[in-house]
Order: sequence, then C-alpha cells, then structure tokens
Amino acid sequence: MTDVSLVGYADIGSQPGQDFTELANALFDERILSQAYCRGIEGTELPEERVTTPIPFGRRFPRLINGIGRHVYDIQNRYYSEYMFDYYSAKRISKTDDIQLHFSPGYPKTLEKGKEHSDQVIVRTATEYEREKKKRLAPEYKKYTINSYPIPKKRIKRREETINKADKVIAISKFVKESLINGGVPENKIDLAPFGVNSDDYPTKTEDIDKFTVLFIGSININKGVPYLLDAWQKNGWEYDNEAQLILGGRISPELEEIIEEKNINNLKTPGYVEPRNYYQNASVFCFPSLSEGFGKVILEAMASGLPVISTEYTGARDVMTDGEEGYIVETRDSDVIANKLQYLRDNPEERKQMGDKALQTAKENPWDKHTNKIIDIISDDNNSK
Repeated sequence: MTDVSLVGYADIGSQPGQDFTELANALFDERILSQAYCRGIEGTELPEERVTTPIPFGRRFPRLINGIGRHVYDIQNRYYSEYMFDYYSAKRISKTDDIQLHFSPGYPKTLEKGKEHSDQVIVRTATEYEREKKKRLAPEYKKYTINSYPIPKKRIKRREETINKADKVIAISKFVKESLINGGVPENKIDLAPFGVNSDDYPTKTEDIDKFTVLFIGSININKGVPYLLDAWQKNGWEYDNEAQLILGGRISPELEEIIEEKNINNLKTPGYVEPRNYYQNASVFCFPSLSEGFGKVILEAMASGLPVISTEYTGARDVMTDGEEGYIVETRDSDVIANKLQYLRDNPEERKQMGDKALQTAKENPWDKHTNKIIDIISDDNNSK
C-alpha cells in the first residue's frame, strides 16, 4: 500500500484551504495518508496524529506577516511565510513514505528532504509557470506604469526549482499544463487534474433580481483583467444605468483604486472581501476576465450557483466549459467582446437562463472528488510503475 505525505501552505478546514482539505480527506479515506503538513488547523475530522503544523505556534507568525501585508501592499509577505513553512517542514519530516506530495511548488528544502526519505516527490501546481506569466503580464505593467512584477525573483526561483526537481508535476488546468511545457518542463512529466466543486454548498441564484447584475469575485488587480471589464461596462453605456449594476468583490490593489476612481462608474459596487455565496445567488452573470489564472475556483462556484460565466482562455474555463453553452470563453484583453457578450445576455434573458441551467448541470458533473480521485489515480499509477 502506498504511503503519502501531503505538504502544503494552507489551513486545513478553512474555506481558502478547501482544496487542501478535500485532498487530505481523500488520501485518508483511501488509507494512504501518512501525514499532512499544513500551515494551520481551522477544523478537521482527521486523526490528530495525522496532521502536523511545522511552524512553531502554528499559524500565528504567518498571520502576523499577512496582517502587515494588508497595510503595506508591496511587502513580500507570502515569500517570507512560505520560506518559514518550508524551513520548519523540512525539519519535521523524518519518516520514510512512498510519495511526498506537494500541494503547491515553492518548498525546496522540504523537497530535498523528500528526495532523501521518499521514493518519489510529486508537485501539484495551480498557477501559470512564473516566467511565462511574467512575460504575459509585462504589457499590462508597462501600460499602467507599474515598476515591478509583484512576485519577487527569489520566490519565482523557489517555485521553479521545485517544479524542475520534482519527479512528477500535476497541473490543475490545460492552461497551466501548456505554460509548463512552454517553460521547458517535459510533457511526459506532467499530468492533468482539473478542479471540482461541491455544488450542494452553493445555493442557486434568485429568480427575481431587480437589476441586471454582473459579478466579479477575486483580487481586484491588473492580473485579473478587471480594467477590461470596466471598459466593457462603459462601452455599453451602462455606467449611469439604474437598471444595471456591476459588483467587484475582493481586495482592491492600489493601481485599480486609481483606475476605478478615474472611471467614475456610478453603479459600481466594491464591497471588499465578501462571502461569495451571498453574491452568486443574487447575480445575473459572472464575469472573470483574468489574464492569467491557474484555474479560478470561482468559475465553478458561479456555475454551481446557476450563473452563466464569461471568462478567458487563460483560466480553467476550457476544462469545464464549452463556449456558447455554459457561457462564453473569450480572448484576453478584448473589452469589445466582453461588452458584446454582456449585452447579448442582458437582451436575452431566456438564453441567459438556459446557459445558467447548463452551467449548474456541468458543475454537478465536476465534483471535488473527481479532482481528488484523479490525483489518487496519478499517485497509484506512478507508484505501481516503479
């Protein structure tokens, strides 16, 4: 029987750590989880002896660093937190497992320890290969006169180092897999396991909505393509339309604060970080025009709420959507196309409902255990082929 140690900078049992939690539970249910190394514990049904928080005092130090980062936007809080997690995880690993599974790249010390104590190290990655992402976003940073790429070079180096040294890499979308190949990772080293969603966790949208409501959930920054959504809204002439509203739910970056102020869209709402379920069920359309997104769980969450989705080819949309059925998959940086799709969905409520119904059906066909079972299959196949 395969023994797997799972390593990830996440809080098991939390909403942001849902995918880590689901994977840990699935490995345990298969009786192959040896140990889960995580940042913190918010709640878990796993036996206490199967979960380790390597950092002294658990997640207190990382939370302190992250708290500072909320007030100092460009602080490299994630780098320092991950470095700390990697340092202490490497110290805590002592037992021999068949496979060490990294929930995300960026832990080179832990990987080296895994090479010593495990037969195989597998790294799951949920973002575009960093060098490819940096090239893709360079025009945006030039356009908006942003001086530096937000992810420090040393963090990029650590992430790429673990991907390149891993025995196997699991990509969570076709887009991520393509970026890895373009970045020089051998294709035969990469497996694909797209995300899923627990549809029952998301109430379907309210039938009677007073206004045509377009929703975006996520970090409100350049990378997410939000300026193109704002441009599309204005191209449709909706900025003073009392029968429509645009909601951006999430933390706003400094450069987007300036852009939003300049746009002066009267019916734009920015409630900050929100519980998305409350917003999905009161929206008409979900729009996620990201320029680079490993997957975008919000796409499936919105689909599970019965919303048609407009997203780009550089997300996980291609893994779970067919253009024109659950919504639309558009090219990045094209506010004209976004505007046209939004106008069409507003003018055709019956087709909008049909797309929303199809989105819900598709979401139900992609539960979380489809993702975790695929990872278990990859682990089992690799271990049996040794």
